[in-house]
Amino acid sequence: MKNMKKWIAFVCIVTLCISLIACGTPSGDSNGKPTDKSEIGDATTLVTMEINPEVELTVDENGIVASVYGANEDGQILLYGEVDNIVGYTYEEAAAYVTKLAASLGYLNEKTEQIRTYVTSTNEETAAQIKQKLGEKIEKAAKDAGVTVEVSTEAALSLLNDLRALQEKYPDNVKIQALSADEYRLALSVSEREGVDIRVAVEYDKEEMITRINAAHEKLEAYATEAYLAAKAEATRIFDAAMGVLIDGAYNEFYIKNLTSHIKTYYYGAVYQAYKTTARTYRSLDEIVAFGKDMKELTVGTTFVDRICEVLNVPAELKDQMKSEDGVVTLNSLCDFCESYMREHEVSAEIKAQVEESLSEARAAIELAQKGVTVAHTADLTALQTQIEAIITTVNTSKAAAMLLMGADEKAEFEACIEDLNKVSETVAKIIRGELTTGEVAALADEAEAKAVAMEEKIKADLSEEELATVEARVNELKAGAKAATEAFEERLSVAEAAAKEFIEKCRNERLAASKD
Repeated sequence: MKNMKKWIAFVCIVTLCISLIACGTPSGDSNGKPTDKSEIGDATTLVTMEINPEVELTVDENGIVASVYGANEDGQILLYGEVDNIVGYTYEEAAAYVTKLAASLGYLNEKTEQIRTYVTSTNEETAAQIKQKLGEKIEKAAKDAGVTVEVSTEAALSLLNDLRALQEKYPDNVKIQALSADEYRLALSVSEREGVDIRVAVEYDKEEMITRINAAHEKLEAYATEAYLAAKAEATRIFDAAMGVLIDGAYNEFYIKNLTSHIKTYYYGAVYQAYKTTARTYRSLDEIVAFGKDMKELTVGTTFVDRICEVLNVPAELKDQMKSEDGVVTLNSLCDFCESYMREHEVSAEIKAQVEESLSEARAAIELAQKGVTVAHTADLTALQTQIEAIITTVNTSKAAAMLLMGADEKAEFEACIEDLNKVSETVAKIIRGELTTGEVAALADEAEAKAVAMEEKIKADLSEEELATVEARVNELKAGAKAATEAFEERLSVAEAAAKEFIEKCRNERLAASKD
C-alpha cells in the first residue's frame, strides 16, 4: 500500500542530512512588511487551496493570515520553513506567494489545469469577496510564473462523493444532512486536525470550527507526515500499555486499601480505572485497526471502472489516465479522472448522476471489503479485552455487599456504571470483527474519557486533601518506576521526528533541484 511505501522511504533516509534551501520571502504584488503577530486578530475565515499540495490558511477579520498548514504531504513539503513568509501577510499576498512557491517546486506547471479553492467564513459577504479576490490573485501569480490555470470554487467530485456517502450513513443526523460542500470541507478539517469524529465536528458552529482549526495549526508539527504520525501513534500505544494500567489503577488501589472508611464510594476507583482503560483500549484499537483510513487509496474493482468507461464513453487509450502514481485505479484517482473528463467534454446531468452513483457504489464496496479483512492484531485486541473484563469482575465481586450500604442515588449510579462496563467487551468484540469504523471507535474513546474525567471529579470531592496527596505520591512512585518506559517512548518520538524532518527536507530539495534543470 501507498503508506507502506512512504514508511520504507522514511527508513531509508533516516541517516541522510540535507540542508533546506529556502525560497526567500514573498515577492511581487505590493508585498509589504507582515503584520506583527501580536496584532493579528481572531481567525474568522478558513481558506483552502488545492493545487496538489493542499494548503489551509486561517484569516482574521482584517484579511491577515493568522495560521497556515500543509494539509497533505505535498503541502508539508511546500510549506516547510515558509510559515514566517505567509503568516502576518494579507490572504492575497499569501495566496500569490503559495502559488509561486508551488511553481518553483514543480507542483504548478503546464499540466496543471485547475487550482481549487474553498472559502468558509463567519460572514457570508466576506467569504464571497475573498473567493473573488483569491481567484484573481492566484491566476495572476500563476501567469507571472509562466503557467495558465483556472481557479475553481466548485466542490471536487471526490468531496461530493464523500459527503453523499456520509449523509447516507447517518440519515437521522440533522447537522450532517444539512451540510453544504463548503461546510463539509470545514467540518472535515476540524475532524482531521483534531482527530475527532465528523459527528463531533459538525456540532460546532462556523466560528468555533475556525477557531479550533487555527489552534490546531499552531500545535501540529510542520513535519507531521502520515509515517511520522503512524510512528508516534505506535510509540504512544506501547507507552500507554506499559504505564497505563498502573497509573489508572492508583485510585482503585487506594480505595481497596481503605475500604471501610469509604464503603459507600469504594467502587469509584474501580470505575475510574475501567473508564480510563476503556478509553485507552478504544484508542489503541483505533490505531491498530484503522478501518477506512486509507480507503481512497485502495484499488477499485474492474467492474466499476468498466461501468464508468461505458457511461462516459471513455476511449480505451485513456484508461491508463485513471491510474494513480502507483499504477492502479484507486477511488481518488478515479474521482479525479471523472471530474477532469466531464469538465473537458459535454456531459449531461443524467450521465453525471450515473457517474456519481457508480463512484458511491465503488466506495461502498471498498468500505465493505475493509470491514471484512481479518485483523492482524487480534492477539493485541484480545489482551485488551481481557484487561477490561478483569476490572469488571473486580467491581462485580463485591457489588452485592456494597449495594446494601448505598442510598437510592448511589445504587442508580453504580448500576449505570456496571451497565456501561458490561457493554465494553461486546463492543471490543465488534471492533475485532470489523463492524465499526475508526470514527465510531474514536467517538467511543472520547465518551469513555469524558466519563473517567467526571468520575475523577467525584473522587477528588470524596477524598480528603491528605488522601489525595497519598494517591499522588503513589502515582509519582509508579511513574518513577516506569522511567525506562518513558525514556524508550521519548527516544522513539525523537527518531520519528528526525526521520520526518529529513524526509521533508530531502523531498523539498529534490523538487528545487529538478525545477532548476
